[in-house]
Amino acid sequence: MTQRSNGDIWGGCQHGLLFIYHAATKTTEKLVHPIFEKSTIRQLTADRDGSLWFGTHAGHVIKWTAATNTFTLAHKLGRVIRRMIADSAGYIWACTEINGIYRINTADNTIAAHYTPEGQPGKVLSGHFTSDILQYNDSLFIITGKELNVLNVKNNTFKYFTADEGLPFNNVSN
Repeated sequence: MTQRSNGDIWGGCQHGLLFIYHAATKTTEKLVHPIFEKSTIRQLTADRDGSLWFGTHAGHVIKWTAATNTFTLAHKLGRVIRRMIADSAGYIWACTEINGIYRINTADNTIAAHYTPEGQPGKVLSGHFTSDILQYNDSLFIITGKELNVLNVKNNTFKYFTADEGLPFNNVSN
């Protein structure tokens, strides 16, 4: 669920069903849009322009543009989207079960970055599975999954925290 600045509350459900509570009229609208392909809407977040971004069980990223009241398929990421957030710089972040994390530019819907475990340690995620992300400040993001990952977007580096550094377990869900 997410609440828009006008007070409306949007909630995603199974089978691509949306419920929209309209605060001004105190009514609830049930919406089934074919763009969701009957896939469970697992995540919703709003960007700085008031548009909404949806993450589905099928791995689709769908944007509802507030200005035009239209839905657009932005990306097919191919895996369950476990978490989506909007950051302070205007990007949308999508955590997937197997394909790492995507950073999406809201202005043109392009993928600005894709973080996976392939590459040099300290420059990549610790694993493919990601379950949550939190923006700590303007440069640090805390990512959960196969260890706790801290991403510095200013220099594009990672630090990892595991049971060796005091966590009770290596896998972190949120």
